[in-house]
Amino acid sequence: MFAMTSYFSLPKNTNWDDMRKLARERAVAYQGMPGMRSKAFIVDPERGFYGANYVWETREDIERFMKTELWQGILNKLGTPNIHIMEVPAYLERGAIIPIDEKIAA
Repeated sequence: MFAMTSYFSLPKNTNWDDMRKLARERAVAYQGMPGMRSKAFIVDPERGFYGANYVWETREDIERFMKTELWQGILNKLGTPNIHIMEVPAYLERGAIIPIDEKIAA
């Protein structure tokens, strides 16, 4: 399993209420995304960041996602993000440990 954090640096005059609304509107586009376990849209108005924390089944799932029209549309609209991808050795949802297939995570 892998986590990906991506965030865009936006201008000081960004309307953060509009960005929050955009996140809620765009969430529907991610329903049923192959290989995606979870996605949390994130905003940090103080530092000017808008992005997401994702959890994916495999690194290949991330690579496939980054070739989709959905991802390319985000890049076209917001520019080049900062991206960090890391392995997830343990995963919890609502305080419960979720087993990870170690063969997939490796």
